[in-house]
Amino acid sequence: MDARDVVFMVRQGREYEELRYALRSLVNLPHGRVWVYGGQPRWLAGVAHVPVRQGSVGHVNTARITAAIAGNRALSPEFYWFHDDMFVVEPVETIPRLWRKTWADWAATARERRDPHGPAKTNATAEALTVFGKPLEYSYELHVPMVMDRDALRRMVAEVTAWRPEALAQVQKRSLYGNWVGYGGTQATDVKFYRSTAGALGTFASTNDQALAGGMGEELRARFPERGQYERAPVAGRHDALMAGHLAGGVR
Repeated sequence: MDARDVVFMVRQGREYEELRYALRSLVNLPHGRVWVYGGQPRWLAGVAHVPVRQGSVGHVNTARITAAIAGNRALSPEFYWFHDDMFVVEPVETIPRLWRKTWADWAATARERRDPHGPAKTNATAEALTVFGKPLEYSYELHVPMVMDRDALRRMVAEVTAWRPEALAQVQKRSLYGNWVGYGGTQATDVKFYRSTAGALGTFASTNDQALAGGMGEELRARFPERGQYERAPVAGRHDALMAGHLAGGVR
């Protein structure tokens, strides 16, 4: 059995339905202990929860969570890094190493992407990697889990924050880590669904509130209908269905 722990970065939110189905989807991935950093839904059970102070700025929140993860020496030497809106749709033996674009192509298309902060974050990532003599090979900005080395992450976070305390909140963290450690892997298309209809799903999927309230939510409920091992039994009489008005926003 794969002994790698699973780590979720979780925004403080409402009903945390994305996290619910992300945790249920772990039936498709052999894994060790599960850690949840950040928000803590009432129904959460059987995991190690680590509270992290959060505010209104998402990238500052994820920087704080990343720093907290990096400081945890109790994690398995390698672990799987999830956001709370990532799902393992089909059974896998391990998480593959994937990249999205060459860094040159990623930087050239920064202004075309949905994220209005994309160009600034791309530039900040390139600056940090250049300062530390790391190659700019690939963008790893995919909505899929990532394999992380616990000690390499700790060293990276320590060096980057010593250089510039605010840097971790300014960069694209997946790409910073991937190029820092020479992650490598295979090119893949992003699996984030932004529309209400899910369409064809592959091995992995990710979502936003609109998609989760529509086709993606229906697909996930059909694939993972039963309460998982990381959920408490629902309170009698409580409506536990997925509702558009009670969706948790994913950590970005």
